[in-house]
Amino acid sequence: PTLSWSKVEGATKYEVWRKVGSTGEYKKYYTTDKLSFTNYDVKPNTNYYYKIKALHSSNNAANSAYSNVVYINIK
Repeated sequence: PTLSWSKVEGATKYEVWRKVGSTGEYKKYYTTDKLSFTNYDVKPNTNYYYKIKALHSSNNAANSAYSNVVYINIK
């Protein structure tokens, strides 16, 4: 799956958080300076949940709340 999001004012990096299955825990999965991310590390018949957090340019502290969760089922 490929995720994409809008630029957050003042952000220079974005954290991609992912959990596997409905009972899993979110873990920071990837950090990027792009406005999209393609996750190639997926397995068939598995549910994945993603959320994004923006990081501020001056100290890489989070300057946004998490995005809405995106749910993807790999068939």
